[in-house]
Amino acid sequence: MISVLLFVLASTPALGNQDLCEAHLRTRLKVGKLLPNGSLQVPYDGPGSVSFYPEDTFWRENNGAWWACPCLLGKCIRQCSEELALWGKINMARRLGKIDVWDVQGTRPVEMSEYFHVVYQSKCDLGHFLTTEKQDEFRILTNGSLYFPNEEKEEYQMIGVDHFCLLPHQNGTLSVFICSELEEPLSDGSESWKLKVYRIFFVISAVFLLLTIAALCLTRDLRSVHVRSVLCQSGSLLLTFIGLTVICITGDTVHIYICKITCYVTHYFFLASFFWLNVMCIDIYITFKGFGKGINKQFLNFSVYAWCTPCIISAITITLDHFTSHEIFSPGVGETYCWFNNFWSQLIYFHGPVLILLLINCFLFLLTAVRLCRAKRDASRVLHGENCSVHCGNAKVQQQQDKEHLRLFFKLFLLMGCTWILEFVSLAVGGPSEIWYLTDAVNCLRGVLIFWLCVWSNKNTRDQLKQWFCSARETVRVN
Repeated sequence: MISVLLFVLASTPALGNQDLCEAHLRTRLKVGKLLPNGSLQVPYDGPGSVSFYPEDTFWRENNGAWWACPCLLGKCIRQCSEELALWGKINMARRLGKIDVWDVQGTRPVEMSEYFHVVYQSKCDLGHFLTTEKQDEFRILTNGSLYFPNEEKEEYQMIGVDHFCLLPHQNGTLSVFICSELEEPLSDGSESWKLKVYRIFFVISAVFLLLTIAALCLTRDLRSVHVRSVLCQSGSLLLTFIGLTVICITGDTVHIYICKITCYVTHYFFLASFFWLNVMCIDIYITFKGFGKGINKQFLNFSVYAWCTPCIISAITITLDHFTSHEIFSPGVGETYCWFNNFWSQLIYFHGPVLILLLINCFLFLLTAVRLCRAKRDASRVLHGENCSVHCGNAKVQQQQDKEHLRLFFKLFLLMGCTWILEFVSLAVGGPSEIWYLTDAVNCLRGVLIFWLCVWSNKNTRDQLKQWFCSARETVRVN
């Protein structure tokens, strides 16, 4: 996305003029420069290109964000939001291109952003897309209205810019979304309660991750590579959920500085949590193969891998965010909300690396399962062999350890792998969001599940915690 913008907070003209235009007819500006004549100079697409908003067509919020009303300047058109494109599973282009506009004299091709004043990221949450058959039949009129066939009334209908938005595809085609019930947008209903619930889930997860870290530090042998890895992964997820909570609470009202920094930090620790999950899978696989080295050296190698690799990805993300505005490769952090701006940037800088790690984890799981089956078969031969009295005990112990390792690996795989794989399936398949509520809830409550898996379901850990609390209580009584 765009680079970090330094807002001069001393200049706050038109503050409180949010009533200049309705919410769906306003656009958030990336950056603006206030001129002596009271107008606002705004960078436009292309090197050296600028546009201007006169007084009483823009305002600035307390957080430094500029807002403007393009429709007050003349003929306008609305470009749909990135959220709507994601919901419709559409690879959205950054800007509207050329299209034929219609008037009484016929049609003529125009550059959308030159012929109309464009309202970018316009909210239009309730409604429907025109069907594929109707796409060839709609007309954009020179005044910005839409002329299209109304299927219910079996006649053509004309609606104003208030009631539709355009969604440009990266392949050059154009979709039209017909808005309805603008006075009751989805973001104030279903989406709003979802965000509130997710916010609560994030906080709950953060609390349970903190409890997990405390419990493991009190009861486990920290010399174990596995325990250290769980601690690092839990710590990464804890900071991730804190960042996600901040993003959910502040929304698009936070200052651009804080927005970008929060996203960068959250992105890094989110990636790190998946790399530490991968470390746990690698560690269990290495243990099964018998390739283990010294614990300290092995953990040092794992730490370099799990902390530095996401650091490299984050550094690339931040660099490109500052120095490119490419439609696909620009992360676009903070352009519309405090996360990546579109499908491709999310795929390249987050979902892509995570998907690769999950596939590696699946591969390691299969290899480990095969290794366990072979070990079980070998142990069975030893148990039924002539020297059972000599090797029987060791074989049983090894077989039990292998089962425990695979059981732990399988739980981790289900908890951290399958739910995220389902997340990718939901992105690819689409459909009503209600059918994915369960996987969303599992991902949001991951901290609770990790606490149950690593602490509460382990009887030895529970017993040690009881002993520690009893000892602490006795110490308090004595004092």
